[in-house]
Amino acid sequence: MDQFSPLEIGLSALGLYFIVFLGHTSSLYFFRWRENIFKRRMIEEFIDNLQSKIQTEEDFNEIVKRFRKDFGNEQ
Repeated sequence: MDQFSPLEIGLSALGLYFIVFLGHTSSLYFFRWRENIFKRRMIEEFIDNLQSKIQTEEDFNEIVKRFRKDFGNEQ
């Protein structure tokens, strides 16, 4: 029966620890990357929504000005 030396066991444990460490670290970076993408999309949607509301407000103000001009109540 073949027995492992303490050095082989130690190197195997160190190698296993390194693999687990790399897997854990890469998963953390992956989830942070996905979270950043999600946050960026939310910010872009918020800005688009805000721009749409601003454009609607400007359009509304133009309509009000046109009505005031058409009906002789321009200020």
